[in-house]
Amino acid sequence: KQSFYMGMIVLLPTYLLFGSFIISALFQLIMNSFHLSLESANINACFNFFFDLILTVFAIVVFKNEFVIQFKNFKKSNKTEFINNVVLGIPVLYGASIIGNVLSMILTGDISSSENQIMVEEMIKQMPILMIITVTVLAPILEETVFRLLLFTGFYERGRWFAYLLSAGLFGLLHVYQPMLEGNFLEILKIFPYLFMGIGLCYIYERSDNILAPIFC
Repeated sequence: KQSFYMGMIVLLPTYLLFGSFIISALFQLIMNSFHLSLESANINACFNFFFDLILTVFAIVVFKNEFVIQFKNFKKSNKTEFINNVVLGIPVLYGASIIGNVLSMILTGDISSSENQIMVEEMIKQMPILMIITVTVLAPILEETVFRLLLFTGFYERGRWFAYLLSAGLFGLLHVYQPMLEGNFLEILKIFPYLFMGIGLCYIYERSDNILAPIFC
């Protein structure tokens, strides 16, 4: 309960809203102080790396006790079953992504990816090493802590499907809301790949009963 309330009151608002303003201000201060000049994609890549790094450390501190329990359970668990859950999760997530993309294309009549996906691909081209660390190490730990360990677990007792929809819905919204703030409201129709992948990650977490499974997946 202590971790849940800390997560809801401090971690979640920081992750969804305040963190970007605070870290953006610090990032701008550092750039101005050292007279750094970077291209837009490079700035975004560096910002995403430091944002995920700081928030990941913060999330681990908040859920320190839960992570200790999860690691202990992992050590005691059937490793073959754990690996099977992770391996099973890969086609589940690919399938969810494909179905979501097809649905988005039907609704929008647009075959292009979401603005979030396009931006990530551009940042990977500009700063591949930094972005690989961000998207394969930091983001999985941070996002699964927030959306699965905090929201899915925290609201599971209030209803299994409610926990699924809350966790996956916010996970999907996080990946499309930025263009909507700029007036591109049709971007909401590109939520489905993220929404369905969020449901898939909840399923993997529920099936394995260990947050490490969706993180690895």
